[in-house]
Amino acid sequence: MRPEDLAGLDRSGDLSYAFVADAQTMVDSTFVVLSLGAENGRWFRCTAAAVYAIETNLSVANMDFFEFADSAGEDGVFRGWE
Repeated sequence: MRPEDLAGLDRSGDLSYAFVADAQTMVDSTFVVLSLGAENGRWFRCTAAAVYAIETNLSVANMDFFEFADSAGEDGVFRGWE
């Protein structure tokens, strides 16, 4: 199942994003970060080390999804800011 397919599933609650482990996660330890809110269906990958920073900032509305997605590298993986 693709991330876009997950975004279209029926769900309850106020979820605005999700972290998803898939087959690629098992190979390179990157997670799918999927928007379920304003940018429903948009996604990027992040390193395991970046999960905490993304979740913390999104959960307190300190940053928006697009700020992380737009900061992903050319390979589509967000690794944090240096």
